Formats: sequence, structure tokens, C-alpha cells
Amino acid sequence: MNMVSGGGTVNTPGIAAFVGAALKASHVEREKVMALRNLFITQLTKEMDHIFRIVEAPFNWQNPYVLGVIVKGLEGQWVMLECNRRGFAISTGSACGQSVHLKANTLLAMGYSQEEQKEFIRISFGRNTKGEDVKALANTLKEIAQSV
Repeated sequence: MNMVSGGGTVNTPGIAAFVGAALKASHVEREKVMALRNLFITQLTKEMDHIFRIVEAPFNWQNPYVLGVIVKGLEGQWVMLECNRRGFAISTGSACGQSVHLKANTLLAMGYSQEEQKEFIRISFGRNTKGEDVKALANTLKEIAQSV
């Protein structure tokens, strides 16, 4: 999009339209991701809420693209490897940093125990995530939790 029209004059209406479209697109994307996140939480905790504990910030501070989950009784690293083996890429630790030091400090600062920080996994949602992906991952995590 050409933001400059003739003789160096700034295309103010074009800039305003671009900003408006970008804001609308990001709002629509955020709502889509929030719906996927809520679907995932519902699918994951249905009948198994005693196994999975959702880790999130207050709603207005929460990044909808990232969700923390504690899988009670299972080491997060093992859960991550099992998910990877089954075709799902998830992470362990906080998004703030992947080192063990940062992982422990972040979750401990949030009031979780050292045991819970070892059971922590991180799920990310993106532009290409679909509802069937979310359901399949939730079912995979349930299978992994029931296999032990």
C-alpha cells in the first residue's frame, strides 16, 4: 500500500484506513483464539478436571495465545515428549525463558510448588490452529494421563 501520494504528501486517509483494518483484524483474531482456548479447556477438563490444572493470569492480563497446564502426577518434560511422539509440539516452562532457573522462578512466584512446576506444560494457539486440532490435543493429553 502506498502511504505517500504525489509530491511527498502523507496519505493520511490511507494510513487511518490501514490502522483501522489492522485493529479490526487483530480483534477478530483474538476472539478466534479465545474461542479455541476455551474449547481446549472444556475438552481437556471434561471428566478429568482432577488431573489437569489450568494456569492463567486474570482475564484482562491473559495472553490468549498461550495456556499453561499442570498435569498432576506427570513430569512436564515426559508429557512434552509423548505429545511430540504423537505429532503435537508443546513446551515446558514459562514463556519468559526456557532455562530451569527462570521456569522455577516464574511458577514459584505465582504461588505454585516445585512439584507443580515440574508438572507444567505450555500450549500455544496460533493463526492456523483449528478446532479439530484443539480437540485432538486435549484427547491426546487425556490418553497420556490415563496411560500411567
